[in-house]
Amino acid sequence: MSKLDSAYAQVPNGAKRMISGLDAVSIWSGKAASWMFIPMVGALICEVVMRYFFHSPTIWAMDVSVMLFGANFMLCSPYCLQTGGHIRMDFFYNDWSIRRKAITDIFMYVFFFFPARVWFLKIGWEFFLDSFEKGERSIMSPWMPLVWPMKFAIPLGLTLLLIQGVSETIKAWYRFKTGEDLWSTAAEPKEEC
Repeated sequence: MSKLDSAYAQVPNGAKRMISGLDAVSIWSGKAASWMFIPMVGALICEVVMRYFFHSPTIWAMDVSVMLFGANFMLCSPYCLQTGGHIRMDFFYNDWSIRRKAITDIFMYVFFFFPARVWFLKIGWEFFLDSFEKGERSIMSPWMPLVWPMKFAIPLGLTLLLIQGVSETIKAWYRFKTGEDLWSTAAEPKEEC
């Protein structure tokens, strides 16, 4: 048994299942939200064709693409966190031991990530709810689309980000306990629970 397999065996099956389930939510939501690029690009292509080939620009294409991009950004953030795609101070972090990285991650999640995301979630929910109750429309656009569906992506994305944050904190705890990077893409454990 390799050192990595031995360390992975120290993680309780319940923790493995929880991490796997939470990660699955982020992977699924990220992949589902990525489909928004198709109508977004379609709207932009439609605008370019209508504007430059038919000299008849649309009043809706830019708004649709901006709304879809904003929602996509919010809903794909948990997937980005799950895959390690967010920016960090790698010129310090990369030289640290696995345990030092793990304890730093735990500290950052508990004292910065979770409090900030919960606060943003509260504000984002109120922002969405106010828009929904008023039936808010964009006054910046001549066709005045409803705005609340895009604003709903804020609390939804933050909820999904909190879910992934729980998974990342649990992973950091077991990296600290075992001294092994059990969930990195380079060190995927062979056995599944």
